[in-house]
Amino acid sequence: MKSVWSNMKIATKVVATIAALLVVSFLVNFYIVQNGIRDRAMEAMLMRSRAITGLADNARAYVADLRVKYKVFDEDRIWRPENVKDQLYYTLPIVAGWEAAKRGAEKVGYSFRAPSLNPRNPDNAPTPIEREMLLEMRAKGLDEVWRVDEEANSLRYMKPVKLTQDCMVCHGDKSDDVDGDGIDPFGYRMEGMSVGEYRGAYEIISDLKPIQGQIRASMMSGLITVGIFIAVAIAVTRFLMSSVVAKPIARAVRVVEALANKDLTARMEIHSSDEMGQLSRAIDQMANDVNAALGEVLTSSNSVAAATDQITASSHDVRQGTTKQEKAVTETSAAMQEMNATIEINTRNAVDMAASVTETSATIEEMTASIHQVAENVKRAADLTTEAMSSVSEGNEVTEATVARIDELYRKVSESARQIESLGVRSEEIGNVISVINSIADQTNLLALNAAIIAAQAGEHGKGF
Repeated sequence: MKSVWSNMKIATKVVATIAALLVVSFLVNFYIVQNGIRDRAMEAMLMRSRAITGLADNARAYVADLRVKYKVFDEDRIWRPENVKDQLYYTLPIVAGWEAAKRGAEKVGYSFRAPSLNPRNPDNAPTPIEREMLLEMRAKGLDEVWRVDEEANSLRYMKPVKLTQDCMVCHGDKSDDVDGDGIDPFGYRMEGMSVGEYRGAYEIISDLKPIQGQIRASMMSGLITVGIFIAVAIAVTRFLMSSVVAKPIARAVRVVEALANKDLTARMEIHSSDEMGQLSRAIDQMANDVNAALGEVLTSSNSVAAATDQITASSHDVRQGTTKQEKAVTETSAAMQEMNATIEINTRNAVDMAASVTETSATIEEMTASIHQVAENVKRAADLTTEAMSSVSEGNEVTEATVARIDELYRKVSESARQIESLGVRSEEIGNVISVINSIADQTNLLALNAAIIAAQAGEHGKGF
């Protein structure tokens, strides 16, 4: 049952629920209305029964007044033995009440009885239910009592018959008897009862079949009316559920499925102000947000692609920079080798400087120029290395170490250049000294020449000079 319910569509569930509620409501209402109609019908029957028994009491009192108060009847004539069973009997107040009640009951389709706990007429002997009612009425001093006889399918209404003074002639004691023999005019022994005692009751019996038929007819008419109403209500509800709920939900399902299948153009486009309209706008907003997010993703993807291209170009530049760096390192190595050769040459020149100061000076100057050239080469190598390092801003540790070594080499070469320049200065100073010495030597040679000339001129005397 649960699976069947869970597999139903929402519109079917709502319609089924409303139909079930209507049916249950009708059944409850049917029960309440049926009981209400039944109670009202029984109340109407009770009112008729009260009216009939009231008519009996009125007839009884009226006949009593006719006999006692107004002396309408010829008592001597009706009390004659030949007239007792007809004229006297029918002029008794209680008999007048019975007859009035019987005729009134027959007129409306009811039955009349006069049950008594001690009946003189066997026809008035109480049935079990009548006995219960008589005993209850007498025990509780009730003015009326009624019961539904399920077996007879009837409503029984009783009103007590209490003895009055005119009843004593038959039900009193010997003091109330005309001839004092304790036998009433009809040949029954007098019971010795008193005024006000319960003697029996007027009973109106109403058949319940007519009102039950009316109830069934009313219920059938109501059932048809309610059935038509339920059918119309279900049809209207189903139409409304289909147009207001089912179709929008089905459209929402289709739109969501389209979005799930990557169709971002699907939209609800329902512009009502109810909950379905709110749902429609929420789904459309979700689709717009997804579309916008996808656009941002595409833009980001394009940016990533562009960045990738830039990284690729940068990698190419890095490779070119690395190539330049390798070339610069190669040139630096060549410059270092050239510098080493130059240093060796300078060293040899320095060694040979003592032999030829003039050559040494020239060599020093040449060496100084060479050193400056080497320094320039080293500087250019450093600049190339720095340029390569700027091209590859994220160079590795080896390149940094190479640059450091090249810088260190540049410093050493610069230091050597300064020392060699100092040596050149000193060589120049030595050259100056040598020039002085040469000048002195020249003068000495001149003096020697002069002396030789003088000695030659002196002859033998001048040889010792």
